[in-house]
Amino acid sequence: MNIAEPRAAGRALALVILCCAWVLKAVAAEPPPPTVKRGYADMRWGQIHYRIATPKIPEGQWRTPLVLFHQSPLSSLEYGPLIAEMGRDRMVVALDTPGQGGSDGPPGEVSIGDYAAALVEALKTLGFDARKPFDLLGNHTGTSLAMEAALLEPKMVRQIVMTGMYMAPESQIQGDIDGLTFPSTSAEAFAEMCRQTSAYSQRVKLDPRNDALWGALTIDAWRPLGRREDVHKAAFLYHRIKKERIARIQQKVWMIGLNDPLLAESTKQSLKMFRNVEYIDMTQYKLDIFRRNAVELAAVLREKLN
Repeated sequence: MNIAEPRAAGRALALVILCCAWVLKAVAAEPPPPTVKRGYADMRWGQIHYRIATPKIPEGQWRTPLVLFHQSPLSSLEYGPLIAEMGRDRMVVALDTPGQGGSDGPPGEVSIGDYAAALVEALKTLGFDARKPFDLLGNHTGTSLAMEAALLEPKMVRQIVMTGMYMAPESQIQGDIDGLTFPSTSAEAFAEMCRQTSAYSQRVKLDPRNDALWGALTIDAWRPLGRREDVHKAAFLYHRIKKERIARIQQKVWMIGLNDPLLAESTKQSLKMFRNVEYIDMTQYKLDIFRRNAVELAAVLREKLN
């Protein structure tokens, strides 16, 4: 036998052991998942319902907090798995938009700026301010809310992440509003919920593994009953000033592109309107990325936000 063979085998074994040690060290170093809790914070129309994750590591090792604004007419439950995943190394707070999910709403129709101001009030109640800033992620309607929050309190919002930026010409705005449904009674709202839910389940192949979560999100989406589209209407009206508002954003913006047939193109078109923006191509993932691909999204967010 060649004397070099045992030496080579020994080196190979040592390399395997070293690699295993690196893997074990990496696994051991990964912070444990947090417990996601719920709470309420005061704001102008009552209280905001929120979900919060606090890291199980020494506070001195925490990264900048992350705040999440959901799309309408859903709730913070949209971000369930992402809250827990990002909460390993930073505080994560996901709020229900006023009038949606478990949050109290305004007495009548208000603007996107008003909704954003109420969310900021709740965040201040939770202890955030210029000395304790946060990064902010908004999805669909949440992008408009995120922009207004960043403009209202620029020293509170450090960076902004957006997914699903909707841009519409003036000629389309009224048509978008006319397409919304506003049931006049709770009975009409329940009937419309059954109609839309049935149509959706027939059009889209639902994953049985996510049935409970899909059901809970659907219930949250219809909790406002006849006023479930109030925020959508405010968002459509916001398009009339959206370009002007975008031009004022000072924070770094990370624009994530997803496999989103409705908003993929307008998301890309909006890039040229921001002062400081970077596009992140994640078009291999669909709109359920926050729930189905939370680990992959969290890895990208950590790389960019950290």
